[in-house]
Amino acid sequence: MKIDMHVHTCYSFDAISTPKDIVKTALKKKLDGIAVTDHNTIKAWKDFRELSKKTGIKIIFGEEIKIIENGGERGEVLGFFLNEFVAPGSLEEVTENIKSQAGVSVVAHPFNTLNKFKRINGVERFVNGIEGFNSRVFSSENNKKAMEFAKKTNLSVTGGSDAHIRFQIGNGVTCADVSGLEDFRKALLKRKTKVYGKKSSALWYIVPGFAKIKNLF
Repeated sequence: MKIDMHVHTCYSFDAISTPKDIVKTALKKKLDGIAVTDHNTIKAWKDFRELSKKTGIKIIFGEEIKIIENGGERGEVLGFFLNEFVAPGSLEEVTENIKSQAGVSVVAHPFNTLNKFKRINGVERFVNGIEGFNSRVFSSENNKKAMEFAKKTNLSVTGGSDAHIRFQIGNGVTCADVSGLEDFRKALLKRKTKVYGKKSSALWYIVPGFAKIKNLF
């Protein structure tokens, strides 16, 4: 299976693509599925349940959750295979909530310059994995650091486009030699996944800013 594990919809404050357009693009790019990971919201889940039934595409219900500690933002964790909303909070609170849902927790873009994870030391005690490839990370060296960190700490790896517009979908993927989502989840937990991708065009980095302005009105 080949799944883009980091996709944002128009329900995120900084993205613009509709669930319908995302699914159409994913199928066109011959993906088996996508993980819906909007920022601190699960509003898109309902749309994707219906689209999955209509098209057969596999959907991992997830969320990109803000880590807040000592009054400041410390980074973000991706929660996969969720059943309900996970509120922002401390690393311990967020990962425990994900675990209680039999979900998988992954540190998002841990070494990216602008939004790196600020509590990386010892994070392996709490999470299942590291986002080893993110197509919107500015420096390829930072993706390399993420892969090296995952290997050093014996954590699983995921790859995703971090798409904020549909043209980015498929630029980062996670692959596992399985045929169903439950087996895919198990492959993540057993560290039997591989990641592939290409860096997204810098042209699309303007989309989050445009979407933020649009959502003000």
